Amino acid sequence: SPSPSPSPSPSPSKKRPPPTSSTSKPHKKKKKSHKNSPPPPPSTSPFLDIPSLNSLSLTYITSHLLTCSYPHPPLSLSLHHLLLLRHPNHLIYNLSETPYPPTTPLRNYVECTFPGHPCPGLKLLAGLCMSWGEFFKGKEEGTDKVIVVHCLTGGGRTITSIVSLLTYTLTFPSTSSSLTYVLSLLPKTKKKDILPTQHRYMGYIDKLLNNVYPSTRCRCLNKVTCTNIRSTLNDNARGRCYLQIFKDSKCVRTQKAE
Repeated sequence: SPSPSPSPSPSPSKKRPPPTSSTSKPHKKKKKSHKNSPPPPPSTSPFLDIPSLNSLSLTYITSHLLTCSYPHPPLSLSLHHLLLLRHPNHLIYNLSETPYPPTTPLRNYVECTFPGHPCPGLKLLAGLCMSWGEFFKGKEEGTDKVIVVHCLTGGGRTITSIVSLLTYTLTFPSTSSSLTYVLSLLPKTKKKDILPTQHRYMGYIDKLLNNVYPSTRCRCLNKVTCTNIRSTLNDNARGRCYLQIFKDSKCVRTQKAE
């Protein structure tokens, strides 16, 4: 039989000659221009902005109860950083008539809005105390829990609420002693700045804790006398009295003076 034909040997591979100096070009690095480059994004890591926190009038009433004024942007970010770093288990109560904007960085908040001049309704005020008591329920469970309470200015509404809370939790024996303690921590607010209705509703809390409920008997209002109005106005200013009736923190009627 014929012998098989030998397989063809592979041809040697051709090597590419190295580039000569005449054909090679050095690689030039492009210089980055910083003239029109956008600025670096702001840091999102939490930090404590002490001047902003001072602008908020942030005050520790107790180690678990804080008050401040309304956290307008960008102060809300400073408050968010503080709570994130020091009090991650927190709850914010907004008692002002201004809700938070959708872009607020704050989390874990409850909005109980009502007007500034009238006191919060007794049902709302007692409900706040019960809600806060449930939040702090349990000695071991509430060790790291913090509540932040604020209205628009951190004044009457905030003080009325936290005084009622301190009395409800038996931190103080009465709203009078609780009010004295709170005002000692808030030197910008005087006792005369608390409205008469707010004083009266704090007294209602004392009565409720002693199982004395306000009377539900209907009464007829025959006359309203206003004094010392001129002392609150300028010499050339004119003022007119009017009567407003509120029910459940909502104005149901306004009657101007004749």
